[in-house]
Amino acid sequence: PGVHSVPDVFGSSALIYNTKHIANPTDWDVAWDPKYKGRIAMRDSAIYRIFITALYLGQDPNAISDLKAVYDALRAQRKLVLKYWSGISEMQTLIANEAVWVGDFVGGRTVQLKEQGLPVQYLVPKSGARGFVDCVAIGKGSANRYTAEAFLNYLLEPEVASRLSDLTKYPNCLDPVKVPPTDAVKALPEYDPSGTLARFVFTDYDYMERNRQA
Repeated sequence: PGVHSVPDVFGSSALIYNTKHIANPTDWDVAWDPKYKGRIAMRDSAIYRIFITALYLGQDPNAISDLKAVYDALRAQRKLVLKYWSGISEMQTLIANEAVWVGDFVGGRTVQLKEQGLPVQYLVPKSGARGFVDCVAIGKGSANRYTAEAFLNYLLEPEVASRLSDLTKYPNCLDPVKVPPTDAVKALPEYDPSGTLARFVFTDYDYMERNRQA
């Protein structure tokens, strides 16, 4: 069978924080710290909230052992949260205005905010972060299969992949052991020199669908 898709960049849902107000956090507990009450914003998505809270509690998000503890932690955090954000631009505005000092966000947009001079950093917590991989795929029945395959090959060219990372601020999916990355890619907060993406936990969608109602 032919290849129908290729990964182009990867990233995560991890922590953004304001360095003027928060110094060197290491894990998700900073988003549950009462001293930041009213300065926390979290993504308005049930799947993200359950997944990240499980990580905070040291549970496997793809095999939750104590769902009650997850909901209890969410209720406790609710008292501290200023806003559950629904769009990337909304969270960017909250951070830029310093209405919010910490919350879950994405690496690429954090880098862009930092390049604009904002005092922010991005942290992949020691207990892990929710990972994602963006892919480019060929639609079933494509009338221009050859051209589409040529484009997928083009995306995998080292120079093109590096430029894609420069533009998006997310690391490309080329194996850094086989293809030496540029200094700009190495500087991205989600870059993984091992190529294993071991810092990230990826959603088991079969598990998620089986347990969606709960």
